Amino acid sequence: MKVRLLVASFVSLGLTWSAASFAAAYKIDPAQSSVKWVGTKQILVKDKHNGLVKIKDGTLDLDGKQEKGRFVIDMTSIENLDLNDKPDLKKKLEGHLKSDDFFSVSKHPEATLVLKTLKPDPKDKQHYEATGDLTIKGITKPVTLPAKIIEKDGNVKVESKFTINRMEWDIRYNSPDTLDLKKFGDKAIKNHVEFDVILVGKKK
Repeated sequence: MKVRLLVASFVSLGLTWSAASFAAAYKIDPAQSSVKWVGTKQILVKDKHNGLVKIKDGTLDLDGKQEKGRFVIDMTSIENLDLNDKPDLKKKLEGHLKSDDFFSVSKHPEATLVLKTLKPDPKDKQHYEATGDLTIKGITKPVTLPAKIIEKDGNVKVESKFTINRMEWDIRYNSPDTLDLKKFGDKAIKNHVEFDVILVGKKK
């Protein structure tokens, strides 16, 4: 009886070690990752701006118990892409986005996204519903977003497209909620900001 218990214990330890050895934990490579953004006018919907912001650091742990992922965004890297042929306007817009009207970058140089759960799509194992906490300007709010996660040969690629309501993070500049649209409708900027995120990493 004791021999059986001893063997069972070793088998149990072996299974635990095996599971830990193959834990799907990845280190995100900022150089291969990107966060694209789009902001659009409320009424003049053809009037929009798009750009990039850089990932500073990140980890993805598909077996994590407390966190599935943690990603740090370098808000000082906010860049506009549609005004490259107008450098003065480009510089002005980037400075405005970094100001207290928008992201208060001097006070809050980083934003973070912490993933708490990943719910797989029963019809497609690469697609998930992710939930977590997004912190911008020191304000943390829960978010739910789609994610496509591709694992291959010790590498991972995460793709996600989603929108946020900037008002939840106190980004109020020219919001339709704060302007008289009859007088200033041409200046109103939609509350919802679009993001297109790609994260690339290697297994730790």
